Amino acid sequence: MMKKRALQIISTVLAIIFLVSMPAGVMALATQTPACNCGYDPVIFVTGIASIDIYKNLGSEQETVMFPPSMETIKAALTPGTFTDLAKFAITGNWDYVADALIPVADKVLEDFGCNPDGTPKAGTGIKWSYPPYPIHTPDYAPGFYYDWREDPIVLAVELHDYIEYVCAATGHDKVNLIAYSMGSICTMTYLERYGYDRVAGLVLSAAALNGVSVAGEPFAGNIKFDPVGLVRYIDSMITHDEQGNLIMSLLSVLEKVGVIKSLTHITDKIIKQLEDRVYAEVLTPMFGTSLGMWSLLPDAYYEQAKDLLLSDKQLYAELIAKADDYHYNVQMRNEEIINGAIARGIKFGIILKYNLQGFPIGNSVNNSTDTVIDAKYASFGATVAPLGETLGKDYVQAVNCGHNHISPDQKIDASTGSYPEQTWFVRDFVHMRDAWGYDDLINYIFFSPEQVTVFSDAARPQFLRLIEKTNTIVPLETKDEAVESPFWGNNSLPVVVFRLIAAVIALLRMQQA
Repeated sequence: MMKKRALQIISTVLAIIFLVSMPAGVMALATQTPACNCGYDPVIFVTGIASIDIYKNLGSEQETVMFPPSMETIKAALTPGTFTDLAKFAITGNWDYVADALIPVADKVLEDFGCNPDGTPKAGTGIKWSYPPYPIHTPDYAPGFYYDWREDPIVLAVELHDYIEYVCAATGHDKVNLIAYSMGSICTMTYLERYGYDRVAGLVLSAAALNGVSVAGEPFAGNIKFDPVGLVRYIDSMITHDEQGNLIMSLLSVLEKVGVIKSLTHITDKIIKQLEDRVYAEVLTPMFGTSLGMWSLLPDAYYEQAKDLLLSDKQLYAELIAKADDYHYNVQMRNEEIINGAIARGIKFGIILKYNLQGFPIGNSVNNSTDTVIDAKYASFGATVAPLGETLGKDYVQAVNCGHNHISPDQKIDASTGSYPEQTWFVRDFVHMRDAWGYDDLINYIFFSPEQVTVFSDAARPQFLRLIEKTNTIVPLETKDEAVESPFWGNNSLPVVVFRLIAAVIALLRMQQA
């Protein structure tokens, strides 16, 4: 009798431990939702970087949004000492006074944003998010999975695993479809590497950062310099091309042609060069270099150089380096192997990326074709991509003769050199953060077609597409679109510049009359 009683107690304790260890949503729904045979596995949108606010003093009366910082926070960080130090610089020319003025402002604005030396976020900081309900699950219902993007991708993979288990329990399905968007692709690949494929029915990499981005790699590796032409192109990529937007671009184009933009970027580069050592030691390393999420965004070409520059104190950052290496060498460097494993198991797969826009014009990669954030060459797993403003050439011959044409009508992409040319779609002139009619339709087409589709399965969804900005729709890219470029990327001869200046003046007069 005593033995039986002891077994009952042990069983009860183990059951309590099991239940407590389960995510709350799973525990509530695991026994409540019967198996569903609707034929549509639920879709999870694994969100990108900065998709949710990061707080400090979580749970207290002082709880406030820490990132992105508000204008009020920035204003509050300015003190009389800021202007005193800037005045001292004006008098003496000593650049240390500039650093003395601006670095404390950055410290105040991003107070507690940087992580601990081991890469863990500081206590009391994080996001506020709870699992969404699942009253329905149709192809059009894809709630986001949110996370603190400063975190170690290995930790985020655990959180994604728990969320997937919740969704399966809530919907009565055994599998889910994953839209791995931007930095969300990093969480997703880490999840697959650590937990396998059993819960995954489909995988779409959408403008994915899983192979890194040069906009993170360049400054982390010490390459900080602004390109004047790239700056104008970047604004052109981000701006709405209405009458006011065209006016702004006309004026910027003139300023770039006559050298004003170059002079400004030269001054900026000089300031950066003078303050470089202190900015890296006092701002970049403690604020961003301690974030394992940031390290996951570095392409392999920059990774070791960046570690030597930012994490030179190997003893202080030993744990952070070990964690960063774990992700970089066991996940990022094995991305192709992980994807091949998914394909081999019959998981529906596709890559959708965007190109032909200027990325942030800093460093040595300013001519990379991007969606303003993600480099097309990285997101496409090695497709040949012409530099911005150029083509591969009329006489270019497809590099890999696979029996299909993988050269874009605008002669800017040869997808045959990518790892997955049959399952990679390219959308031209489509900003990273933007959405458009037809984009989600393409994702659902990949997920819910009876068989694995390719870029040749449907003439209405070819490999190369483009965004029509005025209607915010995605349509096939055609041969006649080859010459379609922003008017500010092409001819910069003096007559053209003069014409733009006249056009800008006329537009300004019209706006004033209106």
